[in-house]
Amino acid sequence: MHELGHKHLQNTNYVQAIEVFSEILRGQKERHGKRSYQCAVAMHNLGVVCMKCNKYIETVRLCDAAARIRVEKLGQDHLDVASSLSQQGVALMELKEFPLALASFREALRIRTKAWTNGWGLENSVNHPLIVRLLNNIGCALFEMNELDESRITFENALAMQRELMKMKKSQVVKKAVVDDEDIDPKDSYHAPLSIALTLTNLGSIHLRLSEFDKSLVYFEEAVLIQESVLGENHKIVMNTKESISFVLQSQEKQKKEIRSKSAVRIGGVLPSYEESKKMYNKVHTDISAVLDAVSSSRMCVGDDQSITTD
Repeated sequence: MHELGHKHLQNTNYVQAIEVFSEILRGQKERHGKRSYQCAVAMHNLGVVCMKCNKYIETVRLCDAAARIRVEKLGQDHLDVASSLSQQGVALMELKEFPLALASFREALRIRTKAWTNGWGLENSVNHPLIVRLLNNIGCALFEMNELDESRITFENALAMQRELMKMKKSQVVKKAVVDDEDIDPKDSYHAPLSIALTLTNLGSIHLRLSEFDKSLVYFEEAVLIQESVLGENHKIVMNTKESISFVLQSQEKQKKEIRSKSAVRIGGVLPSYEESKKMYNKVHTDISAVLDAVSSSRMCVGDDQSITTD
């Protein structure tokens, strides 16, 4: 039945996929019990499918139940627990439950960092695509909560990891030290640079909100160069990033004029409104996720883990 469910997902037949994975869950409950490991796997899988169908409340409920059973059966530091928590966090973001989403992401990050560091004797942070995804998730949650400084630091850490991972891929000398049991998107030639561009636009949006226009411009301009190299000059994503650049330039010019005329009591008087900067952030962030989805089986607006596993 898993193969049938996968086929429905690949063909975007989400209603049929929900029916198949719901039946799998029912069968696992009957064969192994409601608190079994097999039931937890089926709950997680169904939660992933519900996420693709925009059934966010169901995703939260299923992934929460899966995480609790996995803690009970595998321990609170198992990577399977992190997977369910990460998926739950993405659904909570869609429901605008940002503090709860942040808590889920941070616990998932703690588990993965601890597991991989202990397993490989590494120090400090672990360079891995799923760590980057969680950092981006955390940065997005913090941005939505208007915790801009902490969000900036988180995105900067994610960007540093992404650049290092790109170097590793290009050189093919240093092989990935950590192997996760979840599938990473195979089309890295598209996914990796677009993910970097997404992080750059996130940083550009934060500096825009802080009225740091020079820094904002640097990030947006690098992002658009990457996007053009992958998508072409006339793609919607590229055009939207260019629109963001125009907005930054307009804000920059407005600031200069007000400083020259001495009409502003403080520079903060030309700070873009929260609604304006948030609108620019959401525009680029939402649109680029559609492109990432086109080259990947995962919805990447906040870099979630949407893998289907078997028992």
